[in-house]
Amino acid sequence: MYIPVLNANSRNAAKAGIKTIRLLDITHGEAMLYALESGSISYYYTDLSGGNIPRTSNASIRVPLNSVVFIGVNSRRTALSKKEARQAISSAVDRTEISASAFAGRARPAVSPFNPSWSSAVELKGFEKRGNISAAVAQLKLAGYNNKSTGNKTMSPELLVSNGNSFRDATAELLKEQLAKAGIKLTIVKDSFKNVVKKLKSGDFDLYIGEVLLPFNMSLAPFLTGGGNAFYGIHTQGESAEAYQGYLNGEITLQEFTDIFKADVPYIPLCWRDGMAAYSRALSGVSPTAFDLFYGLENWVYS
Repeated sequence: MYIPVLNANSRNAAKAGIKTIRLLDITHGEAMLYALESGSISYYYTDLSGGNIPRTSNASIRVPLNSVVFIGVNSRRTALSKKEARQAISSAVDRTEISASAFAGRARPAVSPFNPSWSSAVELKGFEKRGNISAAVAQLKLAGYNNKSTGNKTMSPELLVSNGNSFRDATAELLKEQLAKAGIKLTIVKDSFKNVVKKLKSGDFDLYIGEVLLPFNMSLAPFLTGGGNAFYGIHTQGESAEAYQGYLNGEITLQEFTDIFKADVPYIPLCWRDGMAAYSRALSGVSPTAFDLFYGLENWVYS
């Protein structure tokens, strides 16, 4: 039986730790994981987008992704039109708990709109990792909620969640608990992905849990430009959008933009997801990245 192989470039073969790689045609993830467990293959990767973490007896490492999980906010809704209301929701969120619990430690808290692994964002100061309930309560009062002078009305938004992902389900339940501590009554509405998209496009929502894979250059165009795939409910001519354009034009610094974003809260970053690479314990030197799953392949060694 013919088995296709990859052979190291003869002109650079001296740099390759592995000279030949046998290739197998495996059609889906479960079969691939089984092949790894049985020893038929030596390397397996999953972005964990399905919400399930596979169990393996092989070696495994986390792969930090450029995928941000966020709460989309319909700022055109009266209840969420004031930035103090959006600030209250963001302040009540415990991003560390969501990363550790809802995502089983396979995520990192989002303290700014930028990936914390991005060198330019390492020193940025933005959102708190832990929830700040006292700040959330104060911001709610400024927005006219839980205030005697305005009749003690309660903020009661709906959170739209698409079915079929345990990470999103767990995140929604945690958010309901976290926001309740600040006096926000969150109602979770689950629907099919198709119907969720339909509601987003029509503007028929308050909040939703979304995820976007940002490009290598960390562009926020998917959120802050009209027609982006995550601009639903965002004023694309608002403060954050204008500030972002100012940053791109070199008129303000990245920290100054982040400060404006934090005050405006056009959407609420929650965490940055991780993927997972699993491989034979006989394999060493494995170091995949979000944009190159075979990064450093020339340094891999099979013993």
